[in-house]
Amino acid sequence: MWVVCALSAGLLVLEAAWPELASAHGISGLASLPVPAWLFAWAAAIVLVVSFVALSTLWSSPRLQQRQLRALGRVPAPLTPLCGLIGVALFALVIYAGYEGVPYYTANFDPTFIYVIFWVGVPVASVLTGDMFSAFSPWRATARAARWAGASAGHPPGGAA
Repeated sequence: MWVVCALSAGLLVLEAAWPELASAHGISGLASLPVPAWLFAWAAAIVLVVSFVALSTLWSSPRLQQRQLRALGRVPAPLTPLCGLIGVALFALVIYAGYEGVPYYTANFDPTFIYVIFWVGVPVASVLTGDMFSAFSPWRATARAARWAGASAGHPPGGAA
């Protein structure tokens, strides 16, 4: 736990030392919207009202108390390391594009990947195929690699250090 706190504190110090690195936002404001502002405002209001009405009528009792897995589709086990490698590579590309990419959000890879592919594409694909993110998650892939490296070095998973 202390490692995570130390890493977070170190990253906070780095961002405080170089604040210009933290100003890479994908949307610059209402002036850059591809639709008229009135259409955006009405659409946002309608989406909020419809979503809250739907939630209040369709979800009247708690449903997330226990984890229920329904495997609609699953990545075959031999492909999991390859999927994890792809996830780590995409994560590295997003980080690289954020720091060294084109400074204009309309030409940078990050806004398109994060807002369109990751925030829209992954949930839609997950509805159609099941939990595909767990196979491509860079965090899980890193944990799997660390567990494999530890087991290869003679340290079994869950063992005392």
